[in-house]
Amino acid sequence: MGSMAKSKGLAERRQHKRFQVHGGAFAVLRPQSDILGQVIDIVGEIVDISQGGLMFRYIAGENRSHNPFELDIVLAGDDFRLDKIPFRAASDVDMAGELSLSPTTVRRQGVQFGMLTHDQKAQLQYFIQNYATGTVRLDYSAPVKEEGQSLSCR
Repeated sequence: MGSMAKSKGLAERRQHKRFQVHGGAFAVLRPQSDILGQVIDIVGEIVDISQGGLMFRYIAGENRSHNPFELDIVLAGDDFRLDKIPFRAASDVDMAGELSLSPTTVRRQGVQFGMLTHDQKAQLQYFIQNYATGTVRLDYSAPVKEEGQSLSCR
């Protein structure tokens, strides 16, 4: 299947517009059960976000946990924090070629949000309206700014 057909298929599956996130926004994945503090949190910079999920880049070390995680969204230099977001991993891709650090690797993970509480939905909408801009192309390059675009999400 060609890349154009793949992009079209991916776009048809998405239910929500994705927005590029300003720098300084991070996804924090914490293991739900931290046995003796041996598992390190995964912290990654959020690349894009929608009402249905987000994509972030992170540096994967050798001690990656395969335990279930809790997801938080935090903003550096700000009091904003959205805690304990239910989610499932949709993708986790090695970004070889973008930045090669050995023995660590840069990865890109996409997550789909689960059932959010009313408060979590409101906080997520606030985050998108205040800390995101433009829509994201499916190839994850620069955002496309659409004329008259509203950041309100349905």
